[in-house]
Amino acid sequence: MTPEKSWPFPPEAPKEGEQVVKGHIASLAQQAREDGIQLLYHFDRDYPKLGGYTIAYRKSSPYRSGKMVDVAVSYCSEGDTFDKKVGRELAISNFYDGKTVQVPALAYGEDYLHSVLREMFTWHF
Repeated sequence: MTPEKSWPFPPEAPKEGEQVVKGHIASLAQQAREDGIQLLYHFDRDYPKLGGYTIAYRKSSPYRSGKMVDVAVSYCSEGDTFDKKVGRELAISNFYDGKTVQVPALAYGEDYLHSVLREMFTWHF
């Protein structure tokens, strides 16, 4: 069977002792919670096919005065229906794969963190 014809199913069953992807994603999300990684979703509930994005973030510095935040983003393209589960998996994977940027999102205080992150990663045309 060619790879095109086997999609979305794997060409063979997982070998004994091999982790199933679904279990891996659940353990990755649990690890993210334990590591203090938080998530922020941005999409239009009335028009979920207009895209959206998920942000995985964590304060970079353990010090109270630290302003930097490590951020990883996953975007949903316009025309695709936004799915929180997919966005969460991709954003967390990006975070752990080192696909992050450091931004001074706490410069305005913890209360404004979500609005600052939304403003930074929203496309303005």
